[in-house]
Amino acid sequence: MSWQRRLTDAEFAAHSAWEQDRRDRAALLADPQQPPAFGPMPQPEECTTQVFACADHALSLDAAARIHRATCTAPAAADLPDCDCVPEPAPSAEPETTADNFAAVLPPGWN
Repeated sequence: MSWQRRLTDAEFAAHSAWEQDRRDRAALLADPQQPPAFGPMPQPEECTTQVFACADHALSLDAAARIHRATCTAPAAADLPDCDCVPEPAPSAEPETTADNFAAVLPPGWN
């Protein structure tokens, strides 16, 4: 069983330093005429880490499907049923694409 949690402040600082180093090396190796275009630096609310649990310390499937806070302790013992945090809400479901709600725009003459 595995689940995700947000990065702690120390983990995020290390991740940001690694990302900045990666960008610096890419810019150093790039053609000066065409420097790489990087997007914005990652933000804490965008970064997660995978947490692996044994069967005795696993979360419920519902809890494992959601992202937990950085300080989540998860079950600390087999008799503790779940974690001590309130996970982020599950993402809203995307509407299913069907022939009725999908309008393809074809180039002229492709009908």
